[in-house]
Amino acid sequence: MNKRFIVLETLANYIPTVSHFRSIALLFLTICATVRGTAQEGPIHLTAKDTVRTDLPTGTTELVNEVEILFEGARLTAGYAKVYWEEQRVEARGLRNANGQMEQLPVFEDDGRTYYLEQISYNWASQKAKIRSVLTQEGQNFLNGEEVKMVDSNTIFMAGTGFTTCSHAEPHFQIKTGKSKVQIGERIISGPAHLEFFGIPTPLVIPYGYFPINIKKPSISGLLMPSYQNSPTQGLGIVNGGWYFPINDFWDLSLRGDLYLRGSWSTTASANYKMRYKYSGNLALNYRFVKNGLKIYEPFGLYSTTRNFSIKWRHNQDPKAHPTRKFNANVNLQNHRKLLCQSIRQKLRILPGSTVEYPVA
Repeated sequence: MNKRFIVLETLANYIPTVSHFRSIALLFLTICATVRGTAQEGPIHLTAKDTVRTDLPTGTTELVNEVEILFEGARLTAGYAKVYWEEQRVEARGLRNANGQMEQLPVFEDDGRTYYLEQISYNWASQKAKIRSVLTQEGQNFLNGEEVKMVDSNTIFMAGTGFTTCSHAEPHFQIKTGKSKVQIGERIISGPAHLEFFGIPTPLVIPYGYFPINIKKPSISGLLMPSYQNSPTQGLGIVNGGWYFPINDFWDLSLRGDLYLRGSWSTTASANYKMRYKYSGNLALNYRFVKNGLKIYEPFGLYSTTRNFSIKWRHNQDPKAHPTRKFNANVNLQNHRKLLCQSIRQKLRILPGSTVEYPVA
């Protein structure tokens, strides 16, 4: 049984005019939408579980319950949608259930990206959209915004923006800002922003934010989003945050750091290099200061302080670089000192698995 039906206004009460012929043309577009495959001029597929209703005088089509609308390269699902054919626009929102709660909220998929929405008004001709309450993912960052304008398929402006690396619907921490610009697949640019933990603002403020999404592009530099961590021995911490520097097409540099409330911290400098058809590799320098436990437990042996310095180097030669000679390296050096032992002796050790190969045929 086909659950879709079209409610048509009777044409008997109307005197045939140009507007009526236009309405009939709109009806023809609606009926043929499921088989029409050319173009970005409009939806190429319309379905709904309960109702597909076309109003000829206003040139609109309403769809109710489990709505799916396919465009060229995009897909929209929702509980309710209304298509304005002359304006080349569709509005979508959720449905309210018997308990008064909203369900089947809109989900918009475009070019491999998914946007979870509360409400959307989308113009398929210009690819512009006005969105209320959005949640999406860009690279390793999760973005949420109260009001969003999509000016094209590559750029969106957001008001009331929060971005984080926490994947929870209610993030444990996030950077909150009033306005931001997102260049999809490239960078996030924001004005003054502050850090929030569990929805509580902190005094940690930055004058502006510049967050690269795709660090493989050498022209993009900026702030690397930190993540949240709660260690039983080191306390609450912000880890893996820093700044990315694209040096040129062959080198890049990342400076990252960790900071915990109980005093532990670390810093890492990591450089990647690659010469096409010759070699590639990574060099990382790390210094870490760790406090395990609380100072008051030191008499019971439950408190220690450790310093650690490490060098990691990985080098791979491309098989096309030389027919007989090959140089590969995987080196991991650590300088370890535990202050609890009151020892000034520093031990430099090469960890198992460190290798340097230079076979000559």
